[in-house]
Order: sequence, then structure tokens, then C-alpha cells
Amino acid sequence: MKYVLVLLTLSLVVVVNPLWAETAKTAADTVKTSEKLAEGTDTKAVDDSGSRSFTAKPVIEKNRPEEQEWFDKAYQASLAGKYDEAIEYYKKAIGINPDFAAAHANLGVTYMNKGRLKEALVTLQKALALDAQNAGAQYNLGLVYDKMGKLDEAILAYEQSIAINPRFARAYQNLGIAYFDKNLKPMAAECFYKAALLFDKQGETGSALKAYDALILTESKELEQALSEKLFPEQHQKNSP
Repeated sequence: MKYVLVLLTLSLVVVVNPLWAETAKTAADTVKTSEKLAEGTDTKAVDDSGSRSFTAKPVIEKNRPEEQEWFDKAYQASLAGKYDEAIEYYKKAIGINPDFAAAHANLGVTYMNKGRLKEALVTLQKALALDAQNAGAQYNLGLVYDKMGKLDEAILAYEQSIAINPRFARAYQNLGIAYFDKNLKPMAAECFYKAALLFDKQGETGSALKAYDALILTESKELEQALSEKLFPEQHQKNSP
């Protein structure tokens, strides 16, 4: 049986998740997950649900009312899928405060939504120059490189995102996909294993199972067994002598 890992075109859905609000920074994280399909035929790991962005608004007290107002308008426009409006509003916020890192980060994601990858790349790099500890911006930089077909650069960005936030399960997931695409299956397996454990710990059971399915594709039997025991302990206890 031939195993193939496929990256699909992504769409963004923006939601608020307190997990990424720890430092009150905007962490717009686009998500790719893996799903085992077509049992008995070719097995593909694909994007299962489009994407999600985890966005934590910046602390209002640190921003002047004008720039915060434009940022909020941009955020709402993005929620509504009005990306052209969002781009203009983020630009207005940045025009008032060129060092508004959160606005740069979200603008980069909005450019990515529009397929304007070069502009997304430059904007996310600017966001990281202003806030090097933004794991979400680093992750999205990896996504842009991924879409550009620059896997080595994507891998470095995902790794740096994980270095900033070691609990970033989705960064491990995409790093695993990138490794798989480079035919580095043992490294991919380690990433899927870590992603599954983190997802499970964070209560994202569906995502944990998809990471487990992705791990199966790497044919890493020992890790597959170890992960199975952690995700399905009752089943293993039932089967034990």
C-alpha cells in the first residue's frame, strides 16, 4: 500500500482561544491536521476542517484608542470574511502605531487568506521583529513558507514556534507533515507522537486521533504502539493477560 501525505489549500476561521492569550499578544494560528481516509486504498493525511486561527487581542491599555478601534474593526471584518476591509483597517492601525506588533501579525494572516504570500511573508517577519516571542506569528510564517514550497524554511519556522511554546500541538503537527514531505519519516513520527499527546492533554480528542492516524503513515511501529497505549489505555488493559 502506498502512503501519501497531501497538503491542501487552507481557509481561515478566526476564533478566540485563551490558550494563546497568556502573554496578551495576538497569536493568529492557522491549523492543518491529518485524517486517515479511504480505508483499504491509498491513505492520505489531509486538512480535515479547513483552518482555525487563535487570536488573543492585545492589552487595550497599551494602545491608543484610535489604533485599538481600527484593530477591533479589522478583527471583526476578518471574522466576517471581509479580508479586503480587514487589510485596510489593520493598515490604519499600523499607520497610527508602526510598532503595533499584533496588527502586523494579524495583517500577515489576512494577506495569507488572500493568497498574497509575499506580502504575508514580509508582514509576519515585521511582526516577529517587533515581538520575537509570538509563537503564532512564527507558526504562520511557517505556513507561508509551506505554501511557497519552501519546506526547509517552513521547518525552521515551526521549530522556532515550538521553542517559544513547547505546548503548541499544531506546530508539532505541521512540522511532522513537513518532515514527512521530505521523506524524514522517523522525525515526522516523533512530531505526530508529541502532537497527539499534547492534543489529548488539552482535551482535543479528535485532533489527537488524527495525529495518531498520521503517525501510522510513518510506519514507526514502536511509537505507534506506545501512542496507542496512551490514547487507548482501557483497550490495552482489556487485552492484557
